[in-house]
Amino acid sequence: MRAAVALAPLYVQARNELAKLYFDAGRFAEAEQQFRSSVSSGGTTQAWNSLGEIYNRWNRRQDAEHAFRQAVALDPFDSRAHFGLGAALEAQGRTNDALNEYEAGLQTDPRNPGALESVERLKSRDNR
Repeated sequence: MRAAVALAPLYVQARNELAKLYFDAGRFAEAEQQFRSSVSSGGTTQAWNSLGEIYNRWNRRQDAEHAFRQAVALDPFDSRAHFGLGAALEAQGRTNDALNEYEAGLQTDPRNPGALESVERLKSRDNR
């Protein structure tokens, strides 16, 4: 994949594939670099979502929020983006906004166990 990126540095799919390999191997700094290059060449929801996930792992919640908002702007029905954005907002203490994002994601992925659990947790927190 590195050779493919070297031969075609603007080919977003090659960058995303290389970045995913790095991500899956836990090499998040290298994955971030490739995903950032990908989004600078005309970002995809995959790249923005993956950046958001990396930033959530690193507790860079505002960066994660930005990345997931970019993914939602590209695809308003992307449940992965809504769930990631919900997690970033929840970590920032913005529970109402987080709840809205989890519920938006559940519109297209209504059985997602993590999102269902998050919605239940946030709603029960509000009822105390």
